[in-house]
Amino acid sequence: MKKFLSVLLAVLLTVTCLPLTALAAETDSEETLIVAGDNAEIFGVAWHGTLYTNTMTKGEDGKYTKSYTTDKAYAVVQLKAVKNDTEWIGDDKGNNVAFAVTGPGTFTVSYDPETNIVTVSGENVGEAVFNYTDVYAVGNGEGNWLNGVSWTPDAEANKMNEVEKDVWEITFEGVPDGFERQIKFAIDGAWNYNFGAPKEDAPVIESGVTYDAAWDGGNITFDTANLCNVKAQLDLRDFDFVNKTGAKYTITIANYVCLHTHTRTVPGRAPTCTKAGLSDSKYCTSCGEMIMAQEELPALGHHPIIDHETEATCQHEGHTLGVYCDRCGEVYVPMEIIPKVPHTVVKDEAVAPTCDTAGKTEGSHCSMCGAIIVEQQVIPALGHHYVYVPAKEATYMHTGHTEGVQCDKCEKWLIATEETPLKPVDFMIGDVTGDELLTVEDITAVQRMLSEFLTADLTDEKTFLQYDFNGDGKINIKDVTAMQRKLAELE
Repeated sequence: MKKFLSVLLAVLLTVTCLPLTALAAETDSEETLIVAGDNAEIFGVAWHGTLYTNTMTKGEDGKYTKSYTTDKAYAVVQLKAVKNDTEWIGDDKGNNVAFAVTGPGTFTVSYDPETNIVTVSGENVGEAVFNYTDVYAVGNGEGNWLNGVSWTPDAEANKMNEVEKDVWEITFEGVPDGFERQIKFAIDGAWNYNFGAPKEDAPVIESGVTYDAAWDGGNITFDTANLCNVKAQLDLRDFDFVNKTGAKYTITIANYVCLHTHTRTVPGRAPTCTKAGLSDSKYCTSCGEMIMAQEELPALGHHPIIDHETEATCQHEGHTLGVYCDRCGEVYVPMEIIPKVPHTVVKDEAVAPTCDTAGKTEGSHCSMCGAIIVEQQVIPALGHHYVYVPAKEATYMHTGHTEGVQCDKCEKWLIATEETPLKPVDFMIGDVTGDELLTVEDITAVQRMLSEFLTADLTDEKTFLQYDFNGDGKINIKDVTAMQRKLAELE
């Protein structure tokens, strides 16, 4: 029974292990491609060749891709693809793939195993522009060579000088004899952009000879004999950033002559009005030669200034005439302070408020300087007080109006009334007797009223209009005459 179980277990183990072995073999045959770049915002970490979040995906066509979405533009982005954590693959020349991200969007990194080239595509992919500020010399510094700084790309002591547009130079004085002096050129104090010698078939350096500088190249190596000066030059005038070609470098080795590039200035002493001074002096700290000797500077002498008298105002004090030296401050004629004068007070009248406009209390100010003595306080606007205006019926002699709403303070209308016409005259003018005829009796009645023998209620509009025959608003002899003329016409 034990033997049977042992055989069964062996068979099961064999069956179970076969797929695992096959899977392991298949996994080993798959290549891993990871994108590594210089921008930590895009790639998570700068130049990390084993960050698996940047792993590329293999497509049915055998090519590998990885897409990235950005929300802004980048002037220059550089990247490579790292195969199996060891081999760094770039463009067709092996350089970093450099491009510009022109704005928000998605770009795709592609690797073609057949060409072994990495490319980048996308609507927001543009041509990278080589913008830079400084160039630094970097190498195996020792002693005076590279100022003793070894392989530090941003050492201020090895910052090169731009002698003309895109031509950079630096000179190291008193470099002793030595083998395999090494140097490269780092752009803006970092290794992202650097130039050196071609990694293959690097030339044997001859002094003063210009060579092609390789983008992300190898070390430029040369020897020095005896004590010498070494000048390194990088010429980027014809550099093509897209193709990474056109850069040049020159190493010039000359017998040591002190160029007095390392100097020290000994501060002098400024002269005063009454004492002589001394100029600065300067000497070379490398060879000790005096470059600029110290000289005596004569005393300056006093420089009197007249400060003219100023009158005092209500805002500022005045002073009397004074004389002093504006170099040393010595006073020849002392000034005396004149106190400020009082304000000239002017009353600011009060302003009564209205329904719409705020008012002001009484205040005062200075008419000379404008300073406020008593500030006027704002009195709020009164606001309207609207009342109801009832409608008025028109009469024979006076028009009427509709109802409305009006402020009883300023008479502003909230709802304006509208005028209604005079009441139509529906009786005979001059018929004072009421018989609906114009007769001699009507004329006699008017005459008697004028002679005060007949009393008439002239406050009644109808009565008044019957007596005011000529319509001039008055009852007098002219109405009698007009009635007589009218009666004569009727007869």
